[in-house]
Amino acid sequence: YRLYRATKKKGKYICVGVTTSTTFKDTGLSVGKTYYYKVVPIVANEAGEDVAGKASAVKSVKVKK
Repeated sequence: YRLYRATKKKGKYICVGVTTSTTFKDTGLSVGKTYYYKVVPIVANEAGEDVAGKASAVKSVKVKK
């Protein structure tokens, strides 16, 4: 999976990490600020190239202490 984050729901999303797990810990965030995430599944095609699937719905997360 590739994880993308933005500071606005319809803002510019940047890739913040890649994981094979169903959990991911993002770092370097500001307390009290809300961030928006979406997840894109990645699979390898027959040629071994990464192919992105459909992005998930956007999920908002407010950073707590």
